[in-house]
Amino acid sequence: MAHVHTNADGTKSIVDEWGADDIQSVADCDFDAELTPEQVEQVMDVVVAGYDANIGINWEVISIAIEKVINQPTKE
Repeated sequence: MAHVHTNADGTKSIVDEWGADDIQSVADCDFDAELTPEQVEQVMDVVVAGYDANIGINWEVISIAIEKVINQPTKE
């Protein structure tokens, strides 16, 4: 998943991309759940909000974020 990206100014960065398919794959495997597009976006928000550079983003971090999203009380 990680790759070297060349920026517009020619400098290089390490990029580690995680997409909706990755999140849905974890939801399927760990929770036997189909997430809505809104829930996938919520999972991404939870991951970003809790980002720790010492841990990074990995399958466990995504799984914990999914658990938080699917266990949220529903708004009525």
